Amino acid sequence: MQLRSFMKVLPAILLVAIALPIESASAQTTVAPAQAAVPKPASALPGETVYDYNMRLGYAASQQGDYAEALVYFRNALYVRPGDRLATIAYWNMADQMEKAPAARAAAANAQPQATTGSDYERYMNLGYQATENRNYQTALINFRRALAERPNNPYALQAIRNVETYIQRGVQAEAPRLQLQRTLEGEDIIR
Repeated sequence: MQLRSFMKVLPAILLVAIALPIESASAQTTVAPAQAAVPKPASALPGETVYDYNMRLGYAASQQGDYAEALVYFRNALYVRPGDRLATIAYWNMADQMEKAPAARAAAANAQPQATTGSDYERYMNLGYQATENRNYQTALINFRRALAERPNNPYALQAIRNVETYIQRGVQAEAPRLQLQRTLEGEDIIR
């Protein structure tokens, strides 16, 4: 009796045994297109699934600002687990980031590495620092605001803007008594 039960279940066991290696092999091949852009270890961490591997590398790429690469990893995670909530949210967040960053969208469309907005950011920040050293505060403020436009909410650009605005305000306050004295000496503020 037990042998007959086993014989009925045997085809299902064989099917599962054959289907699992094929599924895991096809899921692992989806990792290959993303290997070129983001440095990663030669293999997944011990005990790490293909899904976890793609999610980990997707988060790492997004932290580096490489949204196109992160999008590929999250899409690969969705191939392994279709409809997964975390992978779906991460995928659409990266798609939104790419919409906000035209340079990233152009890089993904051309599939060629292009200059990132970070170089413009650094150039604007350096111009702002030079202008501040030369006490050309209006030029410094313009350049720091351009840097902030390149990297919204960047703490360094925000602090530089606050500093320059403080310098400008102090200059206005320091200039006011001198101007008042000059007006008095020239007789402009004397009531006649």
